[in-house]
Amino acid sequence: MAASSMQSTKRRIKSISSTMKITKAMELTAVSKLQKTKSRFEANREYNDTFKYCVRSVLAGVDEEETGKVETDANVYLVISSNMGLCGGYNSNILNTILATVDKEKDYLVVCGSKAQRFLESRGYKNVSNFPITNTYTYEDAKEIAKLLLKPYEEKKVCAIKTIYTKYINSLTFAPNVEQLLPLKKDSEDGKGMNDYLVIFEPNKKELLDQLLPLYFNNTIYNTLLEASVSEFASRRTAMENATDNAEELTEKLRLEYNKARQGAITQEITEVVAGANAL
Repeated sequence: MAASSMQSTKRRIKSISSTMKITKAMELTAVSKLQKTKSRFEANREYNDTFKYCVRSVLAGVDEEETGKVETDANVYLVISSNMGLCGGYNSNILNTILATVDKEKDYLVVCGSKAQRFLESRGYKNVSNFPITNTYTYEDAKEIAKLLLKPYEEKKVCAIKTIYTKYINSLTFAPNVEQLLPLKKDSEDGKGMNDYLVIFEPNKKELLDQLLPLYFNNTIYNTLLEASVSEFASRRTAMENATDNAEELTEKLRLEYNKARQGAITQEITEVVAGANAL
C-alpha cells in the first residue's frame, strides 16, 4: 500500500513539474511581449495626450451647433478582449462590464478579440461587427476600426461612440473602463493654457477642428488598443507567475510527503530484518 502511494506521489510530482515548465515559459513570453508593447504604448501615449490637449483647446473656442443632435440614446461600443485565456480576470472583467453597460437590442458593437466575440454570439447580441483576429494591432488596424465605429455614428443611428477596454494603471493593477470617444465633451478648463498665450489659429478653429478630429480619433483608438494589449500581457504575466509559484510550493509539499513515506518504508524494512534476525 505504501509503495502504491509513493508511486502515485511521484507521478504527481512529475506532472506538476511538467506543468510548471509550461507556466514559466508562458510567463517569460508574456514578459517579453509586455516590454515591447509597453514601450510602444508609452511613446504613443505622450503624443496622444498632447494631441488631445490641442484638440480640446481648439474645441473650447468653437460654438456648439444644435443641428448635430441625434434623436436616439443608442451607442456604438468598441469592445477589446484577448484571443486567449490564462490571463487571470482580464476577460471576465470585460464581459461583466458588457453585461452591465450594453443594451443587447439597440446598441452597436465593434469587437476585437475572440473571447468577447464568442461571448456575444452565444448571448444573442445584435448589431455586432467582429474585427478580424490579430495578435498585434497596428495603426492601420485602428483606422479600419475607426471606419466601423463612425459608420452608425455618421448615419445618426447612435448618439455616441464609446469603448470598453482594460485600463492599465501599473504592472499589477488593471481595471475595466468605459470611455466616451465622440462627441468630445467640453470642459471649463479646456483651452485655458493656449488662450492665455493668445494663440491665433489658421485656418479658423472650426476648419482646424474638422481636420484634427479624424487624426485624433484614429490615434485615440490606436492608443486604446495598445493600452488594452499592455494590460493583457501584464495580467497574463501575473497569472503565470502565480501559477508557477503555486506549482513550486505544491511540488515541495509532495516531495516532503514522498520522502516521509520513503523513510517510513525503509524503517519498516529494517525493523522486519532485525526482528527476523532476533527470531533466529
